[in-house]
Amino acid sequence: MAVFDHRNIFIDPDPDPERSFRERERVFALARSELARLRPGLLSKGGGVYDRSAKAIPLIPGGAEAPRHRGRDPSGEEVMRKILTARVDLLYNGGIGTYVKAESEEHGQVGDRTNDRVRVNGREVRARVIGEGGNLGLTQKGRLEYWAAGGRLTPTRSTTPAGWTPRTTR
Repeated sequence: MAVFDHRNIFIDPDPDPERSFRERERVFALARSELARLRPGLLSKGGGVYDRSAKAIPLIPGGAEAPRHRGRDPSGEEVMRKILTARVDLLYNGGIGTYVKAESEEHGQVGDRTNDRVRVNGREVRARVIGEGGNLGLTQKGRLEYWAAGGRLTPTRSTTPAGWTPRTTR
């Protein structure tokens, strides 16, 4: 439904699974795969590819979960925060960047200044599960805060302390 990287934000509020998969597969196979190469005509109503630094992204009511913000279209950063805190089954971090910290941590402690303006606290993440395929998507305290609020994590080798075994029930 929504993806962002270091350049763009992709929104497809009501994707057709088969058509969407074929289009993403096509773009993934390109030599320089990037969100901006997705064909906008294949997206559902309210979908699009937008610049991450956009001052305003026109979202339709009932479309993406990022509603108008204070009577205006939200900025790219506001949309990214909405993506990070959307009520979804899975939030997957497959890239580089630390997007979740603990409320007790300051942005300066995280060590990723590029994402200070979009980073959220672990307790604000409403995804049922966070899948970590990237590197350092959450701080360790952010992980614990998310988990303490009822979230589930699928840790990767890079985020799992030596000798730690994940619990399957809570």
